[in-house]
Amino acid sequence: MPSVATVISVVPFEIFEEKPGVVPTRYKIPPCDVGETKSLIVRDGQAKLYIDEFRGTLSIEVSAHKIAESIVHDFVISLPAVDGSAKPGLMWVEGLYQNDEVIKKFALQIVELRGNQNAWFKRLVAMADDEWSRTHMLRSISDLQRYAAKSLGFSREWLLEAPTSNAIRCPACLSVVSGDALVCINCRTILNIKEFEARGLRMAG
Repeated sequence: MPSVATVISVVPFEIFEEKPGVVPTRYKIPPCDVGETKSLIVRDGQAKLYIDEFRGTLSIEVSAHKIAESIVHDFVISLPAVDGSAKPGLMWVEGLYQNDEVIKKFALQIVELRGNQNAWFKRLVAMADDEWSRTHMLRSISDLQRYAAKSLGFSREWLLEAPTSNAIRCPACLSVVSGDALVCINCRTILNIKEFEARGLRMAG
């Protein structure tokens, strides 16, 4: 009897998994906004098994359960700083569930997914903080770590996307700041005295 499974995601970026040798080969889940859940229906697939030069290949069925399990497992283990309680918010269940059914039936599991994902995001941010304290180099911070900080609502100096012509270093503390900044967010040094005075601003304290 054909099987069906549902992959459930609360991950805030797109998930794209390929399963070479299996048809369908590509599986994609759109990114989730804050508080949102997305689901992917997975059905049985087909794979070709080569036997020998005389009998050729044999078409075998790959169950939806195995494919769904592979989507979740392979995606999770491909990412850094993952363990049992700190990982992306992704799971799979047997059966076919549309998104509105997922939210009702698996509410407790979804809460756990969010908790695990937040723990993973905090771990990524801590790693980025450590790296930033050593190097103060934007290129040492990954897009994934920026995703994590933004998803948690954290403010970090390293959230500047990349060094650009608009980014400068504070002459006092050498932190990277926006070229539009009047005051360094790290050490409070005035960066543009003329504009600062023109706006009638004063330093606190």
